[in-house]
Amino acid sequence: MKHSFWKLLHYEVDRFSKIYGAMALLTLVVQWVSTVWMAKGLVERIEEEFRLSPFAYADRFGKVSFVDYSDNLFFLAPVALCAAALLLYVFLIWYRDWFGKNSFIYRLLMLPASRMNIYWAKLGTILIFVFGLIAFQLVTLPLHLFTFNSILPVEVRSPVTIAQILMRNDLFQLLTPLRVSEFFFLYVLGTAIVIILFTFILFERSYRLRGLIAGGLYLLGTAAFLSVPSWLNDTWVPNFFYNNEIIIMECMAGLLIVSVSLWVSSYLIRYKISV
Repeated sequence: MKHSFWKLLHYEVDRFSKIYGAMALLTLVVQWVSTVWMAKGLVERIEEEFRLSPFAYADRFGKVSFVDYSDNLFFLAPVALCAAALLLYVFLIWYRDWFGKNSFIYRLLMLPASRMNIYWAKLGTILIFVFGLIAFQLVTLPLHLFTFNSILPVEVRSPVTIAQILMRNDLFQLLTPLRVSEFFFLYVLGTAIVIILFTFILFERSYRLRGLIAGGLYLLGTAAFLSVPSWLNDTWVPNFFYNNEIIIMECMAGLLIVSVSLWVSSYLIRYKISV
């Protein structure tokens, strides 16, 4: 059972690894080129447009830091595109097995092991790719910061740390919260969303058009159920609950939704799904 899971996980990671590597390389190149372009552009403006020395520019306009330029569209766009690609792959990781060559899903379902191994391998693959993207960005940030600081004169730039970049950049605040509790909550929530989407996909693959409708209703139902605590506090019993009580109720609702989603997915993939 465990051996089968690890083989499936390795296979799922390997089949997307080349595209994933290309995405990572593209992110690195685009961000590095964007950093060089931003830094050299500022140096040229100081020398040609303002005709000031670096010291005079800093005295008149203040010093700049990498944080001020890390919100640039060209710097953030590759990260956003990678995130969007991984969200799309949540669907493709299942559908490619049906629509790929020779309907590969048939071979997967005939393996002499629990069909849930297929499920866990696909979920684990998505999580590996998500955390891999985050780790890659954290590893490459010092390179971009070093490049930026190397081009700008020391009189113009303000020293900044990686932690300050993460705290003051909107996208990095979302992807890499510095508080452990926020990081844990964010990625547990993300994992729960993936699990719910997997349930939607398995509904559709099990019952086709009827499953598409049932899956859509399931998504609406989970969203409505998760919003019940906030709805109660806003309309039924206004301001009756404290904020931490609402959060606890929403977490309990989310845990129940994930449990139901896993049970439904297990039932569908074992007894209802077809090739």
